[in-house]
Formats: sequence, C-alpha cells, structure tokens
Amino acid sequence: MKFMYLGEGSTTIFGHTFKAGDPVEVTDAHAIKKLKNSVLFAHNEEPATPAEPEQAPKRRGRQPNAN
Repeated sequence: MKFMYLGEGSTTIFGHTFKAGDPVEVTDAHAIKKLKNSVLFAHNEEPATPAEPEQAPKRRGRQPNAN
C-alpha cells in the first residue's frame, strides 16, 4: 500500500523516508495499520474484491399450504 506524507519537508518512520507529496510503498502490516490511522499520511485504498450477490436467507420450518 502506498502512503504519502502530507506535512512539509520529509520524515522517517518505520524505516521509510517520506518526502512531502511523494508516495512510498509500505508492506509491513504493523506500519500500514499505524500509518492508516495517522492524519499526517494519505493512502491509496486497496481495490475491494467484488462481493457475491446476497441470497435470501433459507426459511426454516414447514412450507405454507397452497390453498
């Protein structure tokens, strides 16, 4: 996931040096979690996997009479 530093200048965190406006690829799960919650970093969203269409829940019990 790529993160971009929104501050001025540059900063180094989690072993990565971020320059203002330049996206940096981060692969460490711990660093991604922390950077996602930071207001000083913007990130690209992972593409969501297409969800399967929802099916109606199966009904339990006897079938109603067709009278």
